[in-house]
Amino acid sequence: MITPAELYSFKTKDFFLADTDTTYVGEIGGTDVFLNPDTISQNLDKFPADKNTKIVVYCVAGIKSKVVAATLVQAGYTRVMELDGGLMAWGNQGYMIVKKTRTMT
Repeated sequence: MITPAELYSFKTKDFFLADTDTTYVGEIGGTDVFLNPDTISQNLDKFPADKNTKIVVYCVAGIKSKVVAATLVQAGYTRVMELDGGLMAWGNQGYMIVKKTRTMT
């Protein structure tokens, strides 16, 4: 788990950021990929090949991202973090939620 404050405090974006929700309500700036948690196993190729890459996953409330995080760990990724409370917690802490058109895989 990573809190919104911890994620915000990263000085440089040295991680892969994945939105793992089926409903779009916005996103955290710098999100690298948007994936449906139901198809995560078929879309592991969307994640970095290096299994030691730091990966942060989030969804709206922090529920669907748990499934994705577990799948990534099972696939051998070693540095997977979930955003505690998801996008709702991020917004409730006053951090910016970006809204734009996106494509989900």
